[in-house]
Amino acid sequence: MKSGLLGIALVLISSLVMLDTVCRAEEDNDTLTGVINITPGVSGIIVDGDDNKFREDWWTGDGLKGGLDEFTLHRETGDGTTLEARGRAIVPEEDYRLGLRVSKKDVGYVRAGYREYRKYFDDTGGFFQNFSGSSYDLDKDLHLDIGRVFIEAALTLPHKPKLVVGYEHRFKDGEKSLLEWGSVTEGGVTRKIFPSFKEIDEKLDVIRLEVSHDIANVRVGDEFRYEHYSIDTKRHEQESSAGASETVTVDEDYRHDAFFNTFHAETHLNDKTFLSLGYLFTTLDGEASFRMVTVPFGPESFDKNWFSNAIDLSQDTHIVNFNAVFGPYRDVTIYAGLEGERLDREGDTDAILTEIGFTGTESSPEALIDSDEDRWGIEETLGIRYTGLPRTTLYAEGRWTQQDIDLSETELEDAVLELDRDTDTRVRRQRYSIGFNSSPWARTMVAARYRRSYRSNDYDHRVDNVEGNDPNNVYSAFITDQDIKTDEVMIKLSFRPLPRIRTGLQYQFKTMDIDTDEDTDPPSSKHSCNYDAHIYTASITATPVARLFLTGLASYQDVRLKTLDGNTGAIISYVGDVLSLAANAGWAIDSRTSLDIQYVYSLTENFEDISSDGLPLGVENQRHAVLADLTRQLTDNLSVKLRYGFYSYDDETSDGSDNYTAHLIGATCSMTF
Repeated sequence: MKSGLLGIALVLISSLVMLDTVCRAEEDNDTLTGVINITPGVSGIIVDGDDNKFREDWWTGDGLKGGLDEFTLHRETGDGTTLEARGRAIVPEEDYRLGLRVSKKDVGYVRAGYREYRKYFDDTGGFFQNFSGSSYDLDKDLHLDIGRVFIEAALTLPHKPKLVVGYEHRFKDGEKSLLEWGSVTEGGVTRKIFPSFKEIDEKLDVIRLEVSHDIANVRVGDEFRYEHYSIDTKRHEQESSAGASETVTVDEDYRHDAFFNTFHAETHLNDKTFLSLGYLFTTLDGEASFRMVTVPFGPESFDKNWFSNAIDLSQDTHIVNFNAVFGPYRDVTIYAGLEGERLDREGDTDAILTEIGFTGTESSPEALIDSDEDRWGIEETLGIRYTGLPRTTLYAEGRWTQQDIDLSETELEDAVLELDRDTDTRVRRQRYSIGFNSSPWARTMVAARYRRSYRSNDYDHRVDNVEGNDPNNVYSAFITDQDIKTDEVMIKLSFRPLPRIRTGLQYQFKTMDIDTDEDTDPPSSKHSCNYDAHIYTASITATPVARLFLTGLASYQDVRLKTLDGNTGAIISYVGDVLSLAANAGWAIDSRTSLDIQYVYSLTENFEDISSDGLPLGVENQRHAVLADLTRQLTDNLSVKLRYGFYSYDDETSDGSDNYTAHLIGATCSMTF
């Protein structure tokens, strides 16, 4: 709320400055033209069922709400000064928006804005039908208030350097649900279904300064950015067993100061050669604190009272890139790019680890943790386009990345070495794309693209000492090599069979395979992941008669994911079918009355009941939404709109605990001056 008050204050101050500017312009110029539009509105939503699930799905609260749905203002004076404003304020939804801009031709502009909205979260945890309490709610109104306030001024004098200075503040405050649920034990069976949540207080302040200028045929520019970031979070997880409960809370605070400076230059040497150059330098210094507490503490194994007030992070980054475009030469255009990166990152932690051991003996060792990372990388890009065929463009592109990463980690507990790791990682990435766009016949367009990506991670663990060098303990550095291969195909067809009908078809296929080599006894190679996805999309736009406009979109996804299951029945392959439909109809009933209807539908079927081994996985649900607007233009400057909405959600996998139906009724009145 403090961030919101700051934003409103800054925007109001900016408004007064801008209005004073316009008033002064009015005093010197008799000409003043403009339009003001104000649209107040009110609406109400009644939910039958899980209202928190409804809020999460549609990002809106239930009950009565109203305010200024929208207002716009546009003023122009004879000396070229323009004032523009746009805003919105809906309570108690905490939905606010205000944007202001004053500009003068060949001089510059000042603009400011404030935006705040609310994102909701469902407070229901997992579902396990074999328990007497098959699901649990937190009975909390979980939501995040997210906002941004900014002010920016620019000087754009002709033939002079362009200067821009700006300040921005972003914030996020509230509580959100988590998918890391707590354990519930009943009849000797334990399942993680108890809901958990996190408190968040996040802030970001940014100061920007930009300068750019054209020198002959070269455009040069530099942007400086200072960033102060802070986030305080508190995670709550509760476990329940035989009527007793235990809560684990994790407090984390982090903040950093970062400086960014970007220099860029670009030029057209001639009409067939374009060159650009860029350099980015970043330096960051951050600090954090951490505390994990189990309440009540002990005597259960793994109960913790860990804390650290000394976590430090520093990072420096240098990135240089060079790009060039040549052509077209005989219908051939070639482009190329080269980018180099150097990153140095250091972190250290001093923590106290108090816990209940397996023997019930309490210990409080001091842990000193250090981590250093050095990364060098180069990326090359080469592409070509050919337009020599009638109404057809052919293209191909290759991208190659080489990275070397040195990672060193050590952990001492009361001066005893617990972890000593030194890993040299070689990362090699390749991506190749080839495709075409063509219009072989009138009112027809065909496009296709094939892309192959390959990534290889080679880990050389030069040092890996863990807990006394136990040969049976392969943690932490047991992966020695990992290869990821991805293939993608996209085919798109758009055509107009009739002048009033336009259709589109699209097919996408993606497959990914991950192979992993592990330094175990004996060494092993595993096909650890396979992913396949088929996505079909169809769209249509039609105007069968002059006053009727129809659009429709359908999408079907067939997805399969198989990972290494570790010989446990709690991990199964994912097979998902998702169908989505969206339609819109606009009908001009007469010259002053119009009706607009929107419909959204989704169907998901990937439920697998494996309650005997773990939790049921996947979902099987249907979602419907219908929204109808009836608008009547009463006079040239006055119109009214009536709105009705219907929402329905049916989830069979949660035995109806998340189901809801909702009705929306609203009205707005738009006035123009």
